Amino acid sequence: MKNFIVLIFMFVATLQVAKGQTDGAPIGFWSTARGKAIVEIYKSGDKLFGKIVWLTNPKDENGNMQTDIKNTDVTKQTRPILGLNTLIDLEKIESGIWDNGYIYSPEHGKKYNCRLTVKDDGTLEVRGYKGIPLFGESFIWKRVKKIP
Repeated sequence: MKNFIVLIFMFVATLQVAKGQTDGAPIGFWSTARGKAIVEIYKSGDKLFGKIVWLTNPKDENGNMQTDIKNTDVTKQTRPILGLNTLIDLEKIESGIWDNGYIYSPEHGKKYNCRLTVKDDGTLEVRGYKGIPLFGESFIWKRVKKIP
C-alpha cells in the first residue's frame, strides 16, 4: 500500500511538471544576450515575471552592490540590481509566446513593452519594443542549468 501511495504521488507530480511545460512557459534560469546577467523566469498566477539572480559584476568600482542608478525615478535609484524584477506581467498569447508585459533595463533605466518567444532550438527570443513589436529589438537568451 505504501508503494502504491508513493507511485500515485510521483504520477501527480509528473503531471504537474508536464502541465507547466505544455503551456510553453520558459520557467527557469536564462543568461542574457551578452552574458552579463542571469534572470530567473517564474510564474505568479497566470503571468510571467523575471528577476536578476546573478551578475558578472555585482559590485561597483567602490565595492558596493550595484544599484539602479539610471532609473528616472530617483526614489528607485538605491534599490539593488541583484534581485530586481526585470520582466513584469507577461501574459500567455499562445503556446511559447508571452507578451503584453514589460522588460526593465537597469542598464538604460528604461521600461519597454516585451514579448518572449520560446524558439525550437531551446533559446528564448526577448523582444523589447515601444508601441508595437515591429518597432523594437530582439535578443537571444540561453537557458542555464546552474548559476555560476
